[in-house]
Amino acid sequence: MPDFQPSGLSPWKILDRRIVYECFPYLRLERQTVELPDGRVIDDYHRLDTPDVCVICPITKEGAFIMLRAYRHGIGHPSLMLPGGVIEDGEVPIDAAKRELLEETGYSSDCWSALGDFTPLSNYGCGRLYIFKCTLVRKIQMPNSDDLEASNVETLTKDQLSEVTRLGQIQSLSSITAISLAMCNDL
Repeated sequence: MPDFQPSGLSPWKILDRRIVYECFPYLRLERQTVELPDGRVIDDYHRLDTPDVCVICPITKEGAFIMLRAYRHGIGHPSLMLPGGVIEDGEVPIDAAKRELLEETGYSSDCWSALGDFTPLSNYGCGRLYIFKCTLVRKIQMPNSDDLEASNVETLTKDQLSEVTRLGQIQSLSSITAISLAMCNDL
């Protein structure tokens, strides 16, 4: 992150805050009264706090991508996505990524690289999204996920992945971002 404060981009002053809804550890919605640098007061700014998460782009030694197909209630239908999940309190992001990959797919790898960490909704807060790529993945067990939904593990070639992306079968922005970063990282 740049270590400078551009002119006119001062932080907002929080005058008041009130928790509107909280379901620990998944979600907290806060209503804030904030004062902008120009003196205007906004009395209903909302901040959303969610846990940090990771998403993993796993690739086999043959160059195939390991994906999950699962129903996602938020969008109301099945979608392809990469494995990932919540980073537990005190857990290092890479350790969470390794755990999630194994739980959700049954695959493991010794070849990991971090592709960055981001704020998915920077205007509202939220947790951090940590993106990883792992190569030379190999299946070592059956998936053993405790997620609410059942999922199917699918293996896609790079061409197949491009096609399902073009057809809109991947609805998750974090999955699309991770795939893009993993492919750019290969250039």
